[in-house]
Amino acid sequence: MDLFEQKTTTDYIESEVVELLGVTVQTLRNWRRGYKGCPPRLTKGEDWYKATENRTAPVFYSGKWVEGMIELNKLKKELLK
Repeated sequence: MDLFEQKTTTDYIESEVVELLGVTVQTLRNWRRGYKGCPPRLTKGEDWYKATENRTAPVFYSGKWVEGMIELNKLKKELLK
């Protein structure tokens, strides 16, 4: 295994995820917290976390999840061509 070929993932703050995925902040919130009786799509501590428990603390999203969503969007665009 070559250490130089390993892809390092970093976590992204909410504003970066909005820009990278092309979704709104409200959509991310709905995925995190659920809405209208639907359970959340993302798992706290695995897909997202807050820096502190403070209400206004920034929300971070797992780099692995974000990069997976970017790949999914690319595949979706390929299929729709």
